[in-house]
Amino acid sequence: MSHYLAAGRFVSLHGVRGELKIYPYCDSVEMLVGFKRLYSDSNGTKDVEISRIRAANNMVIIKLKGIDTVEAARKYIDKLIYFNKDDVILDEGVHFIDDLLGCSIVDEITKRVYGKLTDVTSNGAQDIYHITMDSDEIRYIPAVPEFVSSIDIESKIIKIRPIPGMLED
Repeated sequence: MSHYLAAGRFVSLHGVRGELKIYPYCDSVEMLVGFKRLYSDSNGTKDVEISRIRAANNMVIIKLKGIDTVEAARKYIDKLIYFNKDDVILDEGVHFIDDLLGCSIVDEITKRVYGKLTDVTSNGAQDIYHITMDSDEIRYIPAVPEFVSSIDIESKIIKIRPIPGMLED
């Protein structure tokens, strides 16, 4: 688990005074705009000094201190920008995907270990957990309370209540 997560990617220039556009990887543009501190590396050792930051449709426009020309801003294109997980207060029951990856998937009733959570995607209505089974086969379960009974990040265990046929043939 990393303590610093990618918040977005610098994708293009905006105007002629060194502003940049960021494609956000966060839950929302507003979340990214709300950060007071961002970093140019995944270790949090290089702070990015922000002059201005604002939402623009589904993108973020950012002005970095000391970057006042197109030429100076161009070197940031295609680079990632990071945030510190400690700077985010998550709602009860909400977790960073980074913290969920690698968790063992365990049947709440039978205690059977099915495999590990290896990816999380969304179908628009809810997240979908990708479980790599012990047989290396990948199965999918909706991340909804009907199937996911508990998540223990410290123990790296997600307890589930699968329905027949969900995780076995």
